[in-house]
Amino acid sequence: MRTVFDVETTTLNKGHPFNPNNELVSYAYNNPITFKYYSDPDFRMDLGTRVSNSSLVVGFNVKFDLHWCNNLQVVLRPNHQVWDCQLAEFVISGQTARMMSLDAALESYGLPLKQDKVKEYWDAGIDTKDIPVPVLEEYNKHDVVSEDSLYLAQQAIM
Repeated sequence: MRTVFDVETTTLNKGHPFNPNNELVSYAYNNPITFKYYSDPDFRMDLGTRVSNSSLVVGFNVKFDLHWCNNLQVVLRPNHQVWDCQLAEFVISGQTARMMSLDAALESYGLPLKQDKVKEYWDAGIDTKDIPVPVLEEYNKHDVVSEDSLYLAQQAIM
C-alpha cells in the first residue's frame, strides 16, 4: 500500500523537527484522504498505524515529515520504501533542480499549484496552531493530493 502524507508544524525555525519548542500540528494522508489535528484523540496512534501498514511512503521533502514521525515514535520498518518527490525532481532534472519547491515541481508537470491561504497566515506572523482548522485541513489535504499526482507523473518518467 502506498501512503502519501504531509505534516504541518509550528513555525519556529521553519518547523525544525529537532527544536523542542516546535510541535506537530496536523497531518494528512491518502486512501482515503484523511486529516488529523493535534487535539484529535487518536492523533499519534492513527499516524503510526497508517505508516506501519504501508509498504511505500511518499512525500515532498519527506525527510522533514519522517523526522516528525520519529518524534512521535513512528518508525519505518527496514523493508519500507520511501519516495521523495523533491529528490526525484533533482534526479530527473540532471541534478540541476536543487531544493525545488512543490509549486515549481507541480508547475513543471502542469498540475494544480498549492493553495496560498495558509502561507498568507504564516507571512502575517500567525503560527500554524492559530490558523483556523478548516483552512489548515484544506491546505494539508491539497498537499497530499498534489504530492500523489506528482509521484504518479514522476513514475511515468522514471
